[in-house]
Amino acid sequence: MTQQTKNSRNIKYLTVMAVTVLFVLILVAITLIVQKVQLENRKRILQEQIAYYQTLKADKEDQLALRDTYEWLEQQARELGMIDKDETLFAPN
Repeated sequence: MTQQTKNSRNIKYLTVMAVTVLFVLILVAITLIVQKVQLENRKRILQEQIAYYQTLKADKEDQLALRDTYEWLEQQARELGMIDKDETLFAPN
């Protein structure tokens, strides 16, 4: 085997190795990009859910605050038939 044949074989081997490494790096980059996009979508969905639940929480807190009022209690009693519509009630001080 001549020196030129060895050099040619080494160059081919190194070229194949370089192409293989480049291919693997491209696959890793594509995988990372896909994972990043999926994570960003998941993050967006979770942020939307957080906003929804914060709104829901605020609404429920408002409803709870309303239930602490005498007017709400009276309305519920009227709806349950515990107080007649023409009955006059006096609110506590």
